[in-house]
Amino acid sequence: MKLRTLACLAAACSLVALAACGSSDNTGPTATGQDAGFDSNTSSSGTSGTSGADSSSGSDGSSGGTDAGQDVGVDAKEAGYTGPAHFLYAIGKSLDTTADGGPISGIIGYTLDPTNGDLASFDTDGVTAGFQESIAAGANPVVGAATPNGSFIYVANNAAAAILSYSVDAKSGALTPLGSTSNGTGSAPSFLIVDAAGKHLYVSKRAGASIATFDIGTTGVLTPSATTPESATVNAPRGMVLSLAGDFLFVANEQEQVSTFKVDPTTGALSGRVDISAPGSPIGILHHRTKKVIYVTAANGQGVYTFSYDATGALTALGAVKTTGTTPIGAAIDLAGAYLYVANAGDATISAFPIDPTTGALGTLVSSSLGAGQTGSRGITVDPAGKYLVVSGDLNLVTVLAIGTAGAVTPLPNAIKGKPGSYSYYDPLIIAH
Repeated sequence: MKLRTLACLAAACSLVALAACGSSDNTGPTATGQDAGFDSNTSSSGTSGTSGADSSSGSDGSSGGTDAGQDVGVDAKEAGYTGPAHFLYAIGKSLDTTADGGPISGIIGYTLDPTNGDLASFDTDGVTAGFQESIAAGANPVVGAATPNGSFIYVANNAAAAILSYSVDAKSGALTPLGSTSNGTGSAPSFLIVDAAGKHLYVSKRAGASIATFDIGTTGVLTPSATTPESATVNAPRGMVLSLAGDFLFVANEQEQVSTFKVDPTTGALSGRVDISAPGSPIGILHHRTKKVIYVTAANGQGVYTFSYDATGALTALGAVKTTGTTPIGAAIDLAGAYLYVANAGDATISAFPIDPTTGALGTLVSSSLGAGQTGSRGITVDPAGKYLVVSGDLNLVTVLAIGTAGAVTPLPNAIKGKPGSYSYYDPLIIAH
């Protein structure tokens, strides 16, 4: 295997992290509670063309790092990596090239050492000969999702309006393409989510005004299952999250709402959409680790909503908090469920909020810097060991931050940097084997 040092790079989001969805009627759960709103005009930094997983943002070479970066590693297997096999996959594009002249684009793989946060590139392409840091995922890959067992990865390609499927080698982390599946009518897939059983994949289509549902076969191949009918009242769905029991799907609708759908326990089909107001361009959405509480980032409102829900899926607004950073997109919760971390795409900060252990409400903001010049931080993920945050963006395509006390985080000096025009969208995917 050819060794290569990587000239320094992920959402979501995955993020996370996010057309009209659902049926046009209002049957199903009812939305209750007072709307704790943000003014969507409070910021000049919008979500269209500046951040988010759409074809108009991030991939046109208009943003990105100016630092070629430091050398970050060699093939982890050759370098003697001995820690647990945490494979990190960033979705995006680096304008650097491999030693044989190939592109570093699509799904870009790294090992993440959970003991010290070190990153090292590995041979991600399970098909192409030679050492390849990445595997192709079309012209404009924007967001991905993995099955709960880590066996399969799915990536939305905005340019082709398609979902690409890959199997994951549990020992090496290498990916093997399984094929491409049309995401149905409409375009601009914005977010992907797999249910807890690994049987259904949901795709929000920002411009397609719908949620597409796919069945996941035992071999990882996707089969179109159902498409939520269009409705003029829900335009531009973005992030999605399932309830703890998997019986409701909550969708952040960029046009000032959060939508709730009933989920058929057998087919995964969606029905009975109900909306609750959430001004400020909701994009990212995240579930509390144990409580019936969800958090929604408002990109133009510069803040985060908190909602609880009951057995019927009805949402109740618990309040809203402001971020000091601009254009909050992705969000993640530490393993203890003590802090919510938010990636601010408009500047170089991470906002952290303590989580009330009883109600799930958010407390006083703690702000941490990502370093001078970092922009476009959209995706954020907690590593499986719970010691680090991994953030995706533009100047630093991947940044690892050590989780400290009282919500503080500290960037490690191993950020993966790209040439100008490089980008990484939404939540990086981390699979622990």
